[in-house]
Amino acid sequence: MVARARVEPRIAFESSALETIRSLVAAGLGIALLPHLATNHAPSNCRISELHGPPVERQVAILTKRGGIPSPNAQAFRKHPGDLDHTQNPRLEGVVNP
Repeated sequence: MVARARVEPRIAFESSALETIRSLVAAGLGIALLPHLATNHAPSNCRISELHGPPVERQVAILTKRGGIPSPNAQAFRKHPGDLDHTQNPRLEGVVNP
């Protein structure tokens, strides 16, 4: 996305904490690309701009306690057709599919 826009970002801060990211933007220290859900609590002095174009995909995984028994809801969620695909991400080695 950045390469297509032909811009070279100057990254000065990085964080995985949403509140920190929102605070840095509110302080005028840059911009942030966030999941839409994370913009629900945007500071009042920030503007949310929708991105248009091809959808952005995100890989997700289910983390559970080893040896624990997943709740009925967790078990139902894991049976969803979009089950984890170990072949796509070697970091998922040891993750158990139902």
